Amino acid sequence: MLNDPAKFYFAPSTRGFYIDAQASPEDAVEITQAQHAEFLGVLNAGGSVQTIDGELVAVPRGVSFADQQADKLRLIEAKANDLLNGGYATAGLHVALTDASRADLTAMATTAGFAVSGVVPWPESYQLGWISIENVRIPLPTPEEGILLAAAIGDFYARIKQHARSLKDAANLAEDADDLAEIDIESGWPGSEL
Repeated sequence: MLNDPAKFYFAPSTRGFYIDAQASPEDAVEITQAQHAEFLGVLNAGGSVQTIDGELVAVPRGVSFADQQADKLRLIEAKANDLLNGGYATAGLHVALTDASRADLTAMATTAGFAVSGVVPWPESYQLGWISIENVRIPLPTPEEGILLAAAIGDFYARIKQHARSLKDAANLAEDADDLAEIDIESGWPGSEL
């Protein structure tokens, strides 16, 4: 009949689908359209179709332990980056923690150190203040305040990096999925208020 629905077959030996039973391998088994769609999706995602207790069963691709470790490492790095991207909070404002901003802070702290020792005067440009992410100045009327700000920001940055490193070390040393699950990547991060 022309309106008969197509019959699908699956052959485990070839991992292939067939419409014509006569042109299919000997191990081909008739499957429903729903099974065809399910098996095709699982196979395309890297899984397999296996014969279990005489039945064809779609077996999704398992996530390897190495993949689980890599995912945990990515989550740790993402958490650290989120904190760094938020900047260092002080006086209700935020100081950027980009490489360029930290280099500028180092230069300011060096100048502040020379100013404290009397080698150079504390420049008015720094006295006006450090410009926050919000584009508002954080006043630094004295070189000591400049040193304190730079030191606090440097410490905050280093504590984020060190905590991330400790979490990554724990993930790399994990022996199984249970060990990975015990690594809490949400707690232990530093706060930043000066």
